Amino acid sequence: MIDRQVHKKAMHQMDATSANGERTLTSRMDHELSPGRPGPPGPGKERREAAPFAAAGESQGAQTAVPRNPRILCVDDDEAIVFITSRVLERLGYQVTGLLNAQVALQQFEASPDAFDVVVTDLSMPGLSGIELASELRRIRPDVPMVLTSGCIRPEDLEMATRLGRTEVVGKPSPPEELDAVLRRLLESR
Repeated sequence: MIDRQVHKKAMHQMDATSANGERTLTSRMDHELSPGRPGPPGPGKERREAAPFAAAGESQGAQTAVPRNPRILCVDDDEAIVFITSRVLERLGYQVTGLLNAQVALQQFEASPDAFDVVVTDLSMPGLSGIELASELRRIRPDVPMVLTSGCIRPEDLEMATRLGRTEVVGKPSPPEELDAVLRRLLESR
């Protein structure tokens, strides 16, 4: 069960409204993370499910098969972000290892570089930034796809992602289906 303080912090931090007034991640997740909450989630709060992953060798039409239950390394120094992102991705069929420390993530990756299909990391973290972490992980395993996340994406972040290759930048918060689409695109391009 999630700690009440983490839940409260997560809901506060992830409660964002887009320009057209549609609520984002919190709206869809708050109902799921609060099992005792009465009634259906309501308008704009529905849970969206992605298509299941194909087993290796199974066809998904014209698309390349994505591994069944892709393994994601999720790194962010904010516990609430790691919790919510992990929960969302697990509901979408991913296996997630969520870590709060980039140095620990680097050590785990170094010990077992093939244990992860994709890395999702925050850009701004103390000690080792997301860009520094991405560079180190690429030194260990050059083909690992990456998703860099940030609440404030700068042009230089996009430029760095382009230089790293097989790296996408996603804003925080973002709807689960957006992150899912980015992950699938990276996995299909293998």
